[in-house]
Amino acid sequence: MRRPQGFDGRARPRTGVNAPARGSEAGEADAAASDDARTEAARPAAPTRTPPAPSRVPSRVPPAASNSPSSSSAPSSADAQLTEPIPIVRPGGPTTEDPALEDHEPSRFAATIDAEPTDAEPSGNGGRLAGWRAKREVRRATRRRKRYERAEMRRFTKRQRNRRIAWAVGIGSVVLVVGGLTAAAYSPLMAVQEIVVQGAGERVTADEVQAALDAQRGTPLPLVDDRAVGEALAEFSAIQTWAIERRPPGTLVVRLVERTPIAVVAGGGGFRVVDGAGIVLEEQPVRPEGLPLVDAEGGLAGDGFRSASAVIRSLPDELRASVLSASATTADDVRLELAGGASVVWGSAEESVLKAAVLEALVEAAPPSTVSRYDVSSPRSAVVG
Repeated sequence: MRRPQGFDGRARPRTGVNAPARGSEAGEADAAASDDARTEAARPAAPTRTPPAPSRVPSRVPPAASNSPSSSSAPSSADAQLTEPIPIVRPGGPTTEDPALEDHEPSRFAATIDAEPTDAEPSGNGGRLAGWRAKREVRRATRRRKRYERAEMRRFTKRQRNRRIAWAVGIGSVVLVVGGLTAAAYSPLMAVQEIVVQGAGERVTADEVQAALDAQRGTPLPLVDDRAVGEALAEFSAIQTWAIERRPPGTLVVRLVERTPIAVVAGGGGFRVVDGAGIVLEEQPVRPEGLPLVDAEGGLAGDGFRSASAVIRSLPDELRASVLSASATTADDVRLELAGGASVVWGSAEESVLKAAVLEALVEAAPPSTVSRYDVSSPRSAVVG
C-alpha cells in the first residue's frame, strides 16, 4: 500500500477533534473550525472515483489532562464533539486501531487518498505512458513466448527434419545422376562414330557389314534400333546370328556368327553350298572340295535332307572330311560313301553321337580300303563286311 502524501509517520501536535483540551472552550472551537476549512479546501472538487462509504465508529476519547482547570467541571461543547463518529476509510486504508492514524486528522487523510491517482486509473500523460508501457511489456512477453515455442518445436522435430533432409538429399542425388546420364546419353556426345565388326569370315567381310550399317552413324547409342540393324544384316545369308554392343562414347560393336557349310546340293546349273538348316550360302559352277554331296528325296525342305545333315554334323572333323556323299530316301534310311570305297549304313538320325563313335572305332580297326561296308544302324551290334 502506498503511503499517502503528507503521511511521514512523525508525531505532530494534535489539532483536530482528537487533540487534548486547550486553555478554553472557545479556543478549541475555533481550532476545530479552522481545521475543517482546511480539509474542505484540500478535498478535490470532482474525484475520479467515488470512495467507499466510510464506516462510522465511535472514536477513542483521550483522557483529560490532570493540570487542566476544567477537568473537574461538566463536559463542554468540545467534549461533546468527541463523541461524534469519525469517518474511516475501510478497504485497504488505516483503521481506528492503527497507531499512525492517531497522529493525523481523518478528514485530511481521506482527502489525500482520494486525490492521489492510482495505477488502475492513470490520469493525464502519466496514465497514457503507463498504458503504453504495459502494452509493450505484453508484446514483449508474447514474442518471447512465441520464440520459446518455436525453439521447443524445432528441438522436438529435429530427428524428423534430419530424416526428411536425408531422404531429400538421396532422392535429389538419384534424380540428378539419372537426369545427367540421360541427357548425356541422348546428346550428340554419345552418337555412333565408329562401327566395329567381329566374327566376319570368308563369306561375309567387315567392310560389307560396315557399309550396310552406315545409316546408324550419328545416332545416339541408346537410340540405335536393333530391328533396323537386323534388317540391314538380313541381306547376308551367311550370317547365322548377330549381336550388337554399345560402347560409350561412340562405338557400336557388331558380333557375327556365320553359318557353317556342311554339304553341297546339285541344282540350278551348278552346285549350292548349304548349311545344316538347308540355307544356301553361295552357288558355284563347280563342286567345291571338302564338302559331301547330298542327294535326298524332297530337296532341302524334306525329311531326308534334315536327317542326312544331322548325321554329317555329328561326325568328327577327320571322319567328316572322308565322306564323299550322302543319300536319304527317307528319314530312317541314311547312307554314306567314304573316300576308300566303303559305304556306311547309318539308318535314322537317332543316337548319331554313339554311331559316330562306333564308326570311328571301326575305321581305325578296319580301314575303308579293306572293307566294303560298315553297318552302324544298331550301334551296340555293329557289323563290318
